[in-house]
Amino acid sequence: KIKKEKSLMSVARKYELKWVEIDKCNNFKKDQKGNPIIYHNQKIKIPLEKNSVKKKIYTHLIAGYLENLDYLPKVKATIQLAQRNFESKKYS
Repeated sequence: KIKKEKSLMSVARKYELKWVEIDKCNNFKKDQKGNPIIYHNQKIKIPLEKNSVKKKIYTHLIAGYLENLDYLPKVKATIQLAQRNFESKKYS
């Protein structure tokens, strides 16, 4: 989801992509100047062709589960859950 203060350029920079690559995946509406229009809380697709993008998303998923890492059974379950979510491309 796009946060209020985010731009397509900042999202692209976060995933080491060009904004045009994200634009191609999402087919955004354009303003009069031809710039993509994005909205607060809009869900967008991130192209996953590059391994660096996959690694960043996976790392982000793991970071989101850190509160569950206080003992080993939770660690294993958390890693399995993150892998399933990542492999299903739920976060693309």
